Amino acid sequence: MKTKFFDNFTIKVKIFILVISSMIAGVLLSFISKKGLDDIDLEIQEIAITVDVERSAFRTMLSERELLLNTGSSTIDNAEMEKSLADTRLHLATVLNKLEHIANITESQSLFERVNTARETAKKYKDLLNEGVKVLRNLSQISGRLDKTGSTAFRTARDFISNKEGLIIKLIESLKEQNLSQESKQQIADIQDLMVKQKIVVSIIDMLHSLRINEKKFMVSKSDEIFEKIKVNLEHIQAKLSTLKTISTQQKDIEQLIVLTDAIKKYERGIYKWVEYQEHFSKEVVPRLKELGDQLVTETSNASTEARNNITKTQEEVLITLIVITLIGVLIDIIIGAMATDSIIRSVNKFQEGLSEFFAYIDGKRRDVEPIIITTKDELAEMAKIINESIEQIKIGLEQDKALIQDTKRVVGDIRKGILTERIVKVAHNQELNDLKDYINAMLDSLAKNIEQVTIALQKFSEDNYQYRIDEDEYKGEIKTLIRQVNMQSKNMSKMLRNSAKNSVQLQNSSINLSKLTDKLTDTSDVQSRGISEMQIAIDGMNESIENVVEKTENVTTQSAEIKTIMSLIGDIAEQTNLLALNAAIEAARAGEYGKGFAVVSEEIRKLAEKTQKSLAEIEIIVNTLSQSTVEAAEGVQLQSQKIEDIAKQITHIREVSDQNRNTTHDISKVANLLAQISLDIDKSLAGKKYIGKDDTLKNNKKKRTRRQEEENDYEDDDE
Repeated sequence: MKTKFFDNFTIKVKIFILVISSMIAGVLLSFISKKGLDDIDLEIQEIAITVDVERSAFRTMLSERELLLNTGSSTIDNAEMEKSLADTRLHLATVLNKLEHIANITESQSLFERVNTARETAKKYKDLLNEGVKVLRNLSQISGRLDKTGSTAFRTARDFISNKEGLIIKLIESLKEQNLSQESKQQIADIQDLMVKQKIVVSIIDMLHSLRINEKKFMVSKSDEIFEKIKVNLEHIQAKLSTLKTISTQQKDIEQLIVLTDAIKKYERGIYKWVEYQEHFSKEVVPRLKELGDQLVTETSNASTEARNNITKTQEEVLITLIVITLIGVLIDIIIGAMATDSIIRSVNKFQEGLSEFFAYIDGKRRDVEPIIITTKDELAEMAKIINESIEQIKIGLEQDKALIQDTKRVVGDIRKGILTERIVKVAHNQELNDLKDYINAMLDSLAKNIEQVTIALQKFSEDNYQYRIDEDEYKGEIKTLIRQVNMQSKNMSKMLRNSAKNSVQLQNSSINLSKLTDKLTDTSDVQSRGISEMQIAIDGMNESIENVVEKTENVTTQSAEIKTIMSLIGDIAEQTNLLALNAAIEAARAGEYGKGFAVVSEEIRKLAEKTQKSLAEIEIIVNTLSQSTVEAAEGVQLQSQKIEDIAKQITHIREVSDQNRNTTHDISKVANLLAQISLDIDKSLAGKKYIGKDDTLKNNKKKRTRRQEEENDYEDDDE
């Protein structure tokens, strides 16, 4: 019911209803203020009566115990002291009557019982005191304790009055700050008048305190000067009472003042009567009198406490009433506010749920999104209609974008498998995604072409065909550098192979020379003297050939170093390609979902760079092996050169060491055979390889071999 009622209003009207309900609650609270002020006035009267009860009880005890201090003095027959004591008792009876009246009004049975108990105790106390005062003699020690107790009682009473006055003053100031009615202001004025009366009563209490002290001193010292002071104190007290009568307007207060005046007079007479019976009182009645006096103080204190409890109860009732009214107003306000805010919150919640579902749909957490349905007639319903239209349009666009992304994932998956022929064909709603699709397809076309060229070159190299070249003019940037390095590798490998072919012919010629030399040494051993010169010439030629071999070997070593430099450059290019692929992957990751396809492509480029580095490492191992073999061959040739030098040095001793010459000749023959075998191995290795300038190199080597064969034939003919 409440939902249908508030759904027909706008948000502004709902807020207006909340404000009006708060104002109504404030008006309800204002009606309770008058009753609160009346209860406060009653509390102040009860506080005054309660203080008067305690004060009367303390005054009675102090008067009687001051009388005890004067035991045995000449003032025992003083009628005024006895009258003062009687007046004090009369005042105690009066305030007990007031407490009884309060108990009847508040219907407090416990307070009523306490008042009756205090009255009976006071009567017993009076009878026992009248009986025992006749026999009192010496109460000096007791009078000291009574004086201390009386002084403490008066200080406590005065502090209590002062505290109550402070609370009353704060209450009056608080009430003045509020906008009160004329009747409430009159009540505040009555409270202030009551405070003035209370101050006069406090002054009378102070004078009574001084009166009792003087009476105690008089009963001890019998001094006329002190007695005159007592009279002056009584006159001042009576003057204060007259002032109170003058300013009092209520008949009840005037009657109380008259009773208090009579009590003071009786108290004066009672002092002398107290002295008369002092001795008898001290011997027989003091213990009982003290017991009843303490009981009287206890009962009056309990009655006063009961009255204060009633006052506290009244205050609590007023406070509870105010709290209940306040809670009712707040409850009404809360109910109306809850009814209004419930309508708003439901609309906001539906609006929020609709937006959350839509955002979840955009993030891919939901497969579909429902329109926002709000049945109210407020501003949120209008906003929901506009947003529903936008959601429908965005939904169609997102579906198209998702289709393009799925197509991109398909193409990237094929690329990951090594298939570079697939392309993205879907069309997205977002034009930027369409542009990205075109860029990716163009990149795939270019990448496929580049990879195809490099793959063809590597395939040719694997087939020992180093004649294949890629046209560098079609490429730019790092790809062009990569193509250039591949072509450079082909060129360098061709150059290295040509040099190896040339070295093979030279090695073969050297082996033939060595063979001829060994044959000559063997055949001409009987003509060593003549053969020494020829052998020297042959050795020189051999040294020259060995130097050529060493030089060629050094060239091979240098070319191997150049090949290593080229491979290092290719490795740097591969590393740079790897870094570029890594940077591309980072940028793709920043692009989020739209950069996943590019991230896959960059990952494949990085893998290609890693494969290139791995292949370079294998080529480097091969080149190192070839270089090491060349170095070892050079070391072997240098070793043979050293041996030939040793032979040259020992030619003069050939005749003496012919056996050693035969052995040396045999070793040289082995070297020649080894060189011939190396030459054959190089020829076999180069026979199956294709490289730039191979045909020219083979023709030159063939001519050299033909020319060398003719020389050998001529040499053999000469030998024959």
